[in-house]
Amino acid sequence: MRKFSMRERSFLTILIGVSILVGCIGTSSEKNMTEVEEYPGVYLTNDMSTLPLSTSGYDIYLIGEYHGQEEVHLLFIEYLKILHEKIGLRDVILEANQHAKEEANAYVLGESEEFPEDLWNRPDRFDVLEKIRDVNEELPNREKIRVHLVDVDFPIPQLYAHIAELAEEIGAEGIEIPSLEEFEKWDESMMMELVEKLEKLTEKESTLNELKTVRASIQRYFERGYTFSIREEVIARNIQYVLKELNNAPVLALYGAWHACKVTSNLMSDDTWAQRLIESGISVYSVAATGISGRRWYDSPSPGVYEINELDRWMWLDEIPLDESTTLEDIFDREPYEILYLDLHINTSLKVPWQAGEACPAPVNTPLSDVYDGIILFREVHPSRDGKSSP
Repeated sequence: MRKFSMRERSFLTILIGVSILVGCIGTSSEKNMTEVEEYPGVYLTNDMSTLPLSTSGYDIYLIGEYHGQEEVHLLFIEYLKILHEKIGLRDVILEANQHAKEEANAYVLGESEEFPEDLWNRPDRFDVLEKIRDVNEELPNREKIRVHLVDVDFPIPQLYAHIAELAEEIGAEGIEIPSLEEFEKWDESMMMELVEKLEKLTEKESTLNELKTVRASIQRYFERGYTFSIREEVIARNIQYVLKELNNAPVLALYGAWHACKVTSNLMSDDTWAQRLIESGISVYSVAATGISGRRWYDSPSPGVYEINELDRWMWLDEIPLDESTTLEDIFDREPYEILYLDLHINTSLKVPWQAGEACPAPVNTPLSDVYDGIILFREVHPSRDGKSSP
């Protein structure tokens, strides 16, 4: 048998080491992301950073969540980091009342240790803001993430606080602002008259935009019934204003999965804000995300932690049929992965299988790729903030 020289042995050692390393990288990649061959666009992974989500070409990147799930919030933050690194994105839009925006930004930017008081009833919002704050701690000031809150003001104490804050900002010395107790006794016309007085005292565009939110919030409060249209219009208008202020720089949004639907039907009678923006020429990349088992925090029927199947009127994505005998959930049953991703840019043949009500207000047989750009399912989820009702 031929003996190798010292130089040859060293070379072989290096070659074997490189081969082992390449093999490990290949194995690791296979574990991190694998495509289900018989179903185009279906991917499985244990590492959400490997998900092939879009990172270019859109004005708004949108995660449509089923509220109060820790894993979905972690996904949102991971996506935020990726978008920040790849395209310099540094603005996020969250589902919360507009009045809390200043406090929310002070918190995530590390300028205040106080969590926005108006959001104490939404531990899922605190969870997200806390995670954004953690991201900002690692970023230089010029790159820190900013938060935009674009929703209606509700309940009435938040609406009142927004009016009082705007009156102080405007310097409305000649206008008497009632106490909260008195304000709660006012009718709609009295509240609208106060808003009109404030509007006449300012020409500042941002203040006038917020007063539009106040007007709509008052209208929504007194209608008390079917107010989807009012809310979606407010959100859409405020997002358009944010994009204008940012000179059309891209944003990442986290909103309920219903709002993230890009197609709706007459059964709900109202377009979602995502659909409204798309129709106005703004490009939206929308991905729905939820767990198929586990527990989550939710504020209805009362704030608390619920098993996923307790709120099954919302849970339908796992039941999407890939063929006559296989659903997305079935893929989980046969594969040892924690995350499933359905890329609806690749698999464009799937249809909305039935009218899924509030969770997906699109007509039956609508192409799923018209409703969302992708769907992410977690095998198991946990409640945000461990279900605590306040930080």
